Amino acid sequence: MNGARAARWTRAAAAAAAATVLTAAAPGPPGGLAVRPLFSGQTTLPGGHFTYALPAGARVRDAMVVGSTDAAPVRVAVYGADVFPTEGGGLGPAPLGETMRGVGAWLAVAPLPSPLRAGGAAAAAFTLSVPSGTPPGTYDGAVVAQTAAGSAAGMGVGLRVALLVHVTVVASPAPALTVGPVRGSGPAGLALAVTVQNAGNVNLGVTGAVVLRTAAGAPAGRVVLGPQGLYAVPGGSAVLRGRFSWPRGLRRASAAAVVQTTVGQAPGPTADIVRILKETRTDVVVSYLPVGSEQATKWYVEQILE
Repeated sequence: MNGARAARWTRAAAAAAAATVLTAAAPGPPGGLAVRPLFSGQTTLPGGHFTYALPAGARVRDAMVVGSTDAAPVRVAVYGADVFPTEGGGLGPAPLGETMRGVGAWLAVAPLPSPLRAGGAAAAAFTLSVPSGTPPGTYDGAVVAQTAAGSAAGMGVGLRVALLVHVTVVASPAPALTVGPVRGSGPAGLALAVTVQNAGNVNLGVTGAVVLRTAAGAPAGRVVLGPQGLYAVPGGSAVLRGRFSWPRGLRRASAAAVVQTTVGQAPGPTADIVRILKETRTDVVVSYLPVGSEQATKWYVEQILE
């Protein structure tokens, strides 16, 4: 599914643009750990935890940022876990090494650098794979970060923190996306932003690009939007960003954004069609897209015209 919106600006129009960067986890107690989703602040995340609505058989990639507030390097293990009710009415993760039979078994978590540097942060990438044939319903698990156990009064002591992974398995996916206008700010390098809203019932991976043209319609540039792997949850929104540097002599440009979506997430980055066509010196392109793929066809035409 694709969407497109257009906008115009002049070079004189400028407003301060906020940059979205990956930073260390929020400060925590000395000797502690802090965790957050990789795309926190860039997409809607109910409760600050991981939320996915997917059909059975779908797969998504994501990551949890783990930050250390320890004054020395610390070894941190990360793993996917089943969860169980606690006495306080909440949910607790299963311990490391236990055989997982629920969402914990659906999660494959890559290890962190060992040890994690003092006061530093790193992203633990993971893949969530919903088994084919899973009945529709809601399922909970967790991604857990745990320090190696030390010794206190003869007892093993370790610190464990986790983020909930809430999965809704959808019987009949109905993807729908609305795309907001292209917004730009900054006099020299134009910071571009496009907000998308998920109006469907499944998670949508989102990628896109902004194509700029002169007043005469000539190509003026193309900006790939990111970050790679961004997604929007049902009822939520996400912001795609990029930066365009004004060519010398260009004072006015029109911009059209084309956003591509996948149920779950695409298995890898979007191919650079413009680069591929140039490197292969392609003269003729034949489209085998299905009938009715109007927006997808438009996106490929934009790449070819570049």
